[in-house]
Amino acid sequence: MESVKMADIAKEAQLEDVKPNIFQRMLAIENELKTVGKNLDVSTGYNKSYKAVSERDILDAVKPLEVKHGVYSYPYSREIVSEDVLERESKNNGKCLEFFMRIRTTFRFVNIDNPQEFIEVVSYADGIDSGDKATGKAMTYGDKYALMKAYKISTGDDPDQEASGEYTRPSVNQQEIQQLTKLWSDNRRRMDTLGIDYRSPEINDWICKAINAPNHDACNDAKRMKDINHAYDILIKRQLQLMDNQRMNHAEAGQA
Repeated sequence: MESVKMADIAKEAQLEDVKPNIFQRMLAIENELKTVGKNLDVSTGYNKSYKAVSERDILDAVKPLEVKHGVYSYPYSREIVSEDVLERESKNNGKCLEFFMRIRTTFRFVNIDNPQEFIEVVSYADGIDSGDKATGKAMTYGDKYALMKAYKISTGDDPDQEASGEYTRPSVNQQEIQQLTKLWSDNRRRMDTLGIDYRSPEINDWICKAINAPNHDACNDAKRMKDINHAYDILIKRQLQLMDNQRMNHAEAGQA
């Protein structure tokens, strides 16, 4: 009888290589990460006033390690949990209106070798700026804080957190302006949806004559904001009425 070789026994008994799970991969990344450096040129002192660690700094540090350890991360979902309009001080123009947006981001970290295995990290971040920039800032901060939270990244003091902190609740008069400005913004979005080109010369001139003002931009004058929203309401109601009439005419034509 041929003797069994030890090499054959070892080969048959050899267990398949067990690949690390998502927790082990993320722990390995965390262990290799050190304090994320700030984009400063120490030799020249350039940009010394910039103390915050940017999302680019975080990505530059994290992404190569995620590739190395087989982790894919991405914002799985976003949800607006709060929005407001703030009156803030401006260096050049005194007071100005800015949008406040708080977004909840769910960031997912996936095991590349087993896509069904993942970890989710939830972060909250605020953005304060004009228009859609507030949303963009909140999204950027949310991604940044999710990565920092997942890998326990230390960055030191971060002035960016000022945008994610508490803000002062405005006075009653300011609240009225904010509510009117939000309504103004909602009305503009609705007109865009309905196909009302309020920027066209004809409609723009009609609005300006209706409110007796050179433009219908947002402002700190409550009466003027009410007049603008009233003019917007008229345009929206007229468009809805026109659309209803067209539907009725179409239905009657179909029955004839």
